[in-house]
This record gives sequence, structure tokens and C-alpha cells, in this order.
Amino acid sequence: VLLDLARALASTHEPPALYAAIHGHVVRVLPATAFTIALVEAGGRLRPVFHAGPGDGALALSAEDLEHLRAGDFVLRAAGAGGLALAPLLHEMRLLGCLAAERREGRAFDASDANFLLAVGQLAGVAIENARLFAEVRRRSEEAERLELIARDLGASLELADVVERVAGRAYEIVRKPVVLWLVDGPRIR
Repeated sequence: VLLDLARALASTHEPPALYAAIHGHVVRVLPATAFTIALVEAGGRLRPVFHAGPGDGALALSAEDLEHLRAGDFVLRAAGAGGLALAPLLHEMRLLGCLAAERREGRAFDASDANFLLAVGQLAGVAIENARLFAEVRRRSEEAERLELIARDLGASLELADVVERVAGRAYEIVRKPVVLWLVDGPRIR
């Protein structure tokens, strides 16, 4: 299952497809009532980015749970007839988020289940970070292409009024806010 998952994760850089692949492979081994992938936001809070099953995927984790995840450890919680298994998503020992599998009935998760989820988390952490980097490269490439088009457009005329109009128009396209250009004309600004 881990080998199949590694192949699936290597073949896509789109987060929704990554999340679905992770979920599909995990539930082959760990049947769960609910499954969540949550990523760490800027403020340190975990935000669900994928959820299957009942509920909304919101995770109420204690500071101790988060410390275990940051240390690369799994967390097991028994709850009645079932339980919760959490595994960190790490990249170079930085916590990206976590995987959470929940069972509402049946046997509780044990250490072997949690170790499997931990292995999935190690593979998934690398894939999720690669997808983030891929998206960043794509965004920067699109930005560079847009800037190149703007430079070509601005260089197409030497008439001051035309250049000013083009600069203001292109700036508005980028910021989507009103744009004012001030020109220095000797001792005056207009």
C-alpha cells in the first residue's frame, strides 16, 4: 500500500488529487468512520483541507497532542467503542499538518495502525510540500510572463501620453485599485 501511495503521490502536484490519493490508500488499510487532512495555518492553527465522513473535520487538539506531532510522534485516543489516530505531516522536521483517522465503533486504533499512519504521513508530507513548491514556481512563472508582456506593451510607444496610459492600465490590471501616475516635469509635478 505504501509503495502504491508513493507512486500515486509522485504522479501529481495538485493538492486535491494528493489528498484524495492519501485518503484512498489509508482507508484500504485502516477502515475509518472519518478521515481528515489538516494543514498548519500562519497562526499555528490546524485547518482541514480534506475531510471524508461525518462532521466537518475540525480537530480539537491539546498542546500535548501538538507537541507529539511536532516531535514526529503519533497520537492515539480511545473513545468508547472506537478512537482517533493522528500522525504528523512533516517536511524536514517542520510540522506541515496532520492526518486524522477516526472510528466511532469497532476496535480502537492500536500502535501498528498508528505506525502505518505515521509512514503515510512521512510520504504525504514530502508530496504536499512538493505540491506547494510546484504551485509557487507556477505562480512566479505566470507573474514573470505577465511582466514580460507588460514590458513589451510599454516599449511599443515612445509617446508620453500613450506610455502613461499603458502604465496606468497595466498597473490597474495588477492591483485592481485606482492608479494615479505623477510625472516630474522640471520643478513641477503633474
